[in-house]
Amino acid sequence: MKLSVIISLVGWVALITPVSAQEIEQPQTIFQHDTTYHRGKFFSPELRIHFYGSDLETAASPLLGGTFGWVFNRSFMVGISGFGKIACTRYRANYPQHNDNGQVLEERHPMGLGYGYGGLLLGYILQFNRSVHVTFPVLIGLGTSNEYEIEPDGDLS
Repeated sequence: MKLSVIISLVGWVALITPVSAQEIEQPQTIFQHDTTYHRGKFFSPELRIHFYGSDLETAASPLLGGTFGWVFNRSFMVGISGFGKIACTRYRANYPQHNDNGQVLEERHPMGLGYGYGGLLLGYILQFNRSVHVTFPVLIGLGTSNEYEIEPDGDLS
C-alpha cells in the first residue's frame, strides 16, 4: 500500500515539475493569432445535469452556474465557481398529513428539493502549450439544500 502511494506521488511530481524557459514551446492554438501576450483570466458559464436514484420522482435536474478565474504561468488556475438548481425536484416524504380529527390523510407527502453550491476553484493544466489539453480542477466550497412542501394545488410553500 505504501509503495503504491509513493509511486503515485513520484509520478505526479514528475508531471508537475516545471521546465526551464528554454524548453517551453510556443503554445499551439486552434485559431491562428499572436500568442506572445497571455491575458490570464477566464469566464465559463455552465449548465450541468445531476442524476438521482429511484427515491425521487424526477430522474435528473439542471443546475446553472459558472466559473471565473485567473491562469498563472499558463499551468495553474485559481478562481471561484458556483451552481444552483433551476428546477424543482419532486419526491414523496414520510411526513403524514392529518385532518382536524387526527385521521391520516396521506402517508407520503409530496415534497420539493432545491440546492446550490460554490467555492474556491484550484486547478492544474497539463500540457498547456497544446491546442487541446487536460485540466484537473478541484472545487473547495460550501453548499445548501432546502426542502419545500408541495401544497395540494401544486404550489411550493
